Amino acid sequence: MSTKIPGTTIGGLVLGSLGLSITLYKTTLEAYSVFTTATSLGQDVSFLHAELLIQQERLKRWGDGLGLSGETNEPDERLNSETSLFQAVVAALASIRLILTDLDDLTTVYGVGVKDETTSQRPLIKELAATTKLMDSEALLRNYNRRLEDAKGLQKRLSIMKKLHWVIRNKEKFEGLIQKLTQFNDGLYSLLSPLDAQLLAEALAVQLLRTTNLERLIALKAAAQRSHVDIASLAELRYRASGLSQQAFKSPNMEKRHSCVSLTTRPTTSFQRRSTGTYTDEQDGEMQGIATLIEWKVVESGLPGEMAAAVERNTNDLAYFLQAKSRSPGLRSLTCIGFIRMPVETAEHVRYGLLYKAPPPPEPRAPVASPTSLYDLLPQREDEAVSDEFDLGDKFRVAQILAQSVYELHVSNWLHKAICSDNVLFWPRKGGRVTPTSACLSGYEFTRPGRLRDNTQPAGDVASSVYAHPLYRDGRVKYHRLFDIYSLGVTLLEIGLWARAGEAVTKETSVYAVQDQLIESCESELGPAMGAEYRTAVKLCLRGDFQVEGLHMTDRPEPSWDNFDPREIARLEAADDQINADLTTEFYMHVVKPLKKLYA
Repeated sequence: MSTKIPGTTIGGLVLGSLGLSITLYKTTLEAYSVFTTATSLGQDVSFLHAELLIQQERLKRWGDGLGLSGETNEPDERLNSETSLFQAVVAALASIRLILTDLDDLTTVYGVGVKDETTSQRPLIKELAATTKLMDSEALLRNYNRRLEDAKGLQKRLSIMKKLHWVIRNKEKFEGLIQKLTQFNDGLYSLLSPLDAQLLAEALAVQLLRTTNLERLIALKAAAQRSHVDIASLAELRYRASGLSQQAFKSPNMEKRHSCVSLTTRPTTSFQRRSTGTYTDEQDGEMQGIATLIEWKVVESGLPGEMAAAVERNTNDLAYFLQAKSRSPGLRSLTCIGFIRMPVETAEHVRYGLLYKAPPPPEPRAPVASPTSLYDLLPQREDEAVSDEFDLGDKFRVAQILAQSVYELHVSNWLHKAICSDNVLFWPRKGGRVTPTSACLSGYEFTRPGRLRDNTQPAGDVASSVYAHPLYRDGRVKYHRLFDIYSLGVTLLEIGLWARAGEAVTKETSVYAVQDQLIESCESELGPAMGAEYRTAVKLCLRGDFQVEGLHMTDRPEPSWDNFDPREIARLEAADDQINADLTTEFYMHVVKPLKKLYA
């Protein structure tokens, strides 16, 4: 039975303890939006606007964590009574909204200019100055009866402010405003557990980097470097992906002479896709060899000119995308040095090798260590003795690494296209034993940017394997990021059951029967092995039933874009970008975040 909270109401919302917290949270976000949605802040202030946007998004994610948004969690029960948490929340939110709505302080202390664009018959600035002064936190905590009056006054004040023309006249003073807001956000995040604060901060990336506007991405990257948000490296990756997709610039030449590479060991797996070796940088005066992993992609040498050029361009773009030295640690891929092109035994094929910096050998002067894939670690048969199975905690850790990598790859607006256990690599330590925490995601040979009209290539053998989504295995649907999530689900199922997913699937099994078998294994076996939270996350990946408006997968082929009006193309691309961002958000909140809370 629910207990009514004493207090006044506005729009059906009770302004008791919990109601006051929710109202302050939502109206504070609305106060932020007066400036973050303004199109007239002035010239050369994109950096400051980005900083303000970051602080607004930090507050929004924090509210999700306490359940104030009503989108993910139930409100924290401690806000139902006069607890220290409730008092701290009211104090911070009330202070933020005062800063963002006090006209005198905005213009004199924080360097904001304002002018009325309406006629003299309706002087909005004077009307704003005449509105009731908002209550501070102490008055809000003491006086229940005046909360309704305060809420009405704030709504009127915000309504007027949104109609005014705002500019930033003094950048130095405005930076003082951002510093104040940052301090309050820091205080609000300190009210959460360290893990919850970290997870909510990671969720900022997809929200802030929804844009494909290159200038805005540059501003966000610069702003993030000064903020308490680690999105600068992801902003750089998204900038690269978006710029290449829009053909706004060309990637630099990433091809290396194959004579600079020494293949020192045999291929690392039975699939003959990788080698290890050393790469000698010609610009290095000491000519020291760099430990290198090479992943090979074999293509036909007789491709038509346009297709051959596309293969070359995509390989070069990929090497450039994965080159970033400041890449986020959460994107667990090796740093790419470049690529080499080598002939193979027959003249009909050309072999491209993507060069990655490998971890140094565990022993001094030892040869380059060969990685071990998850596929190699998993038993080949059900009756095979298991000697290298990871502990439960290590399985959780590997799952967390992979899920975070896929999330950050999608935030960067890039698709992997070949997630499978053979592309999960581990690096040995002394004694040759693999280290679960060294896991990285590899196999980027067919990777590409992920916008609506980006060119694509068939994803090799993985397109017909157990890891491929049924719609993609049919061969009629262009690759979608939902398919990456499905492949991740298959790999997480393998980790949880410590068995190869493809062993129980025959070639005669229909593509949808394969999906049904995997979901059945998830339902019946994964919970007892890994727990209910892990099973729920994996099942969501396999089913793909994320609640995203507009996400409708069909088997219709891609249309001929030459027949579309440019304005219609722009509209469709914007809608697709929105769907992709929403899907990535849901993936983080319902897969990545729950997995990160698991430990043993």
